[in-house]
Amino acid sequence: MTGGTNSQPASAIELPTRPTSVHTWTVRLADRSWAGIDRLVGERALWRDLPYPTAIGWLMTRGLMVAMLLTFESTNINDVLYYAGNMFEIGPATPIAAVLREYPTPVVGLLALPMLFAVGKIGLYVTAFVVMMLVLDAAYTWVLRRRSGPTPGAAVTLWLIAGPALGPIALSRFDLVSGVLVGGAVLV
Repeated sequence: MTGGTNSQPASAIELPTRPTSVHTWTVRLADRSWAGIDRLVGERALWRDLPYPTAIGWLMTRGLMVAMLLTFESTNINDVLYYAGNMFEIGPATPIAAVLREYPTPVVGLLALPMLFAVGKIGLYVTAFVVMMLVLDAAYTWVLRRRSGPTPGAAVTLWLIAGPALGPIALSRFDLVSGVLVGGAVLV
């Protein structure tokens, strides 16, 4: 610091900031986006006065995800086909530890649950797997809704909109189980 009279204390120095226009535009865009999302599935949803607004939002968003999975995002089912192929290999010659080595053994047990409904058909395994993921997702949505109080909170809205934002990959991968477990741990 020089000894001149023009020197300012360090606390008075102004730091450069972002241009106001870019910051303002970003904030306005985020506010408008959130307002639209809230109007679709949040506290201000069009059906908020109907009984069970969260259930209606869940059915709409998850229906959209299933529709995406059945149409233009059908290649997302490849992971489930991989799980099914490995599950069908389990038998006297191939123990559980020999399939899906990239997953811990308890996960293989969970991936075997759809086999109860598959009766040897890969298409039924895929359907049962997607239904299993939907049931898990619905249960977590219910937990979030119960924790939010008398009206659906931001966590419920964010969870409902995250599904379509992620796309059908959320229903066709085992990753949803990990995400729900982490979300449950945060709630606890």
